[in-house]
Amino acid sequence: MKSRRTRRADSPETSSGFSKFFGSLLTQGDLSRFGRNYMEAGVYLEQIFPLLGVRFLSVDDHYDSREAGGNRELEISVKNICHHAYAKDISAKICTHLELRKKCGWYLAKTAPYGYRIACAKTGGAERRMLVTDETQAKVVRKIFALRLQGVGVTAIARLLNDEGIPTGRLSR
Repeated sequence: MKSRRTRRADSPETSSGFSKFFGSLLTQGDLSRFGRNYMEAGVYLEQIFPLLGVRFLSVDDHYDSREAGGNRELEISVKNICHHAYAKDISAKICTHLELRKKCGWYLAKTAPYGYRIACAKTGGAERRMLVTDETQAKVVRKIFALRLQGVGVTAIARLLNDEGIPTGRLSR
């Protein structure tokens, strides 16, 4: 999921995949992709772009900055406020959903930490990802902890594990 960001890009040249920058013309699929922060989007549309002589087109919203004015500007401002509110609302819903999954014991990360593996279990018709101990790696983790308790430094532990041919977490996946 993409998180809500104040700025979708640093400049028109690096804007999202729906936009292209052609000299003094900036095209965008729709205004919601241009910016989530209605204040910043308004500053660009009403002040920065006109000052730089940039023509802005929003294809889905049928907006052309050359033909903008009067009620059209108000309509665009209201749309930008709605896009901002929607982004905040959907963000809160996603966070609530993820928190609920965590409380139900779901493991949400893509990879498991060293010493664990991801297992899938069916519960109530849904498949749930959870962490289970990887006994081979768990032995290595226990050895690392034992060495640290004996006062062995992390560099010495890394050398020892390399000398024994124990693969790193990245190589053992």
